Amino acid sequence: MNYKFEFKITEQDYLDFNKYHMFNAPAMKKQMLPFRLIIPILFVFISFFQFQGFDSDFIRRTTIGIIGSIAWFFISKFTFISSIKKNIKNMKKDGKLVSNENTTIQFHDDFLIDITGATETKMGYTNLERVAIGDNAVYIYIGAMQAFIVPLSAFESEAQRNEFLEFINSKIRYQK
Repeated sequence: MNYKFEFKITEQDYLDFNKYHMFNAPAMKKQMLPFRLIIPILFVFISFFQFQGFDSDFIRRTTIGIIGSIAWFFISKFTFISSIKKNIKNMKKDGKLVSNENTTIQFHDDFLIDITGATETKMGYTNLERVAIGDNAVYIYIGAMQAFIVPLSAFESEAQRNEFLEFINSKIRYQK
């Protein structure tokens, strides 16, 4: 065995992963951008074409439309985060979210083993897609929106984290 990490995954870890994925994954960025832009464009479009002349009412409504557009562009990020929090709480309530259980992930030469609660999963490195580093964890993707979460606190040192990243990246590159 090359690496063994023991930790507990919390709701915050799930939230951090989903935020990281939402704001950094290229596919998610492409999906979010139109949503963040459509409402502002509608604000301006409606306020601009609602009136025919350039009177003070037109200028006031257009200004409100532009301010609303800019506000929505920035507020929408917090709306998304709030939605993620709600989904995580619902998943936990429904028993679909494993949190605050002891988790052990062992990385061997040819496979990894994930032990969470009473579940043990053995997986070859060919199933791994990529590795990403967030503010609080390393995410080892096994699907478009599924990943092993290894909190940075699981590493003994930054040197160990860097060695592990070299190891896991070499396994992904080697297998692909």
